[in-house]
Amino acid sequence: MTETFIQKLLSDDEGKRLYLEEDFRFEITEFVSKTMLEKHITNASLAQTTGVQEDHIVQFLSGDVCVGLSTIVHILYALGFKLQISFTPLRRNKNG
Repeated sequence: MTETFIQKLLSDDEGKRLYLEEDFRFEITEFVSKTMLEKHITNASLAQTTGVQEDHIVQFLSGDVCVGLSTIVHILYALGFKLQISFTPLRRNKNG
C-alpha cells in the first residue's frame, strides 16, 4: 500500500511539529475568515479596528505570514471573541 502525504509527514517528529503548526494556523484563519463573513467585516475595517495593517491581515488570512499571539488576540477581540486554549497530550510511540 502506498503511503499518503499525511502519513509520511506524520512519520517523524519534524513532520508532526509542522503538521501541528499548520493545523493551528488553519483553524485560526478559518475561524477569523468565517466570522468576518458572518459579521460583514472587511479586511479594511478589521485593520482599522485592530491597528494591524490591512495587507498584513490579508497575508495572515491567506496563511502567507505568521503573526504573533498578541495580533491574534487583537483580531479575535475586534471580532468579539477571546482566545481560549486547551492542551491535549500527544500520543507518542515508545521512542518519543
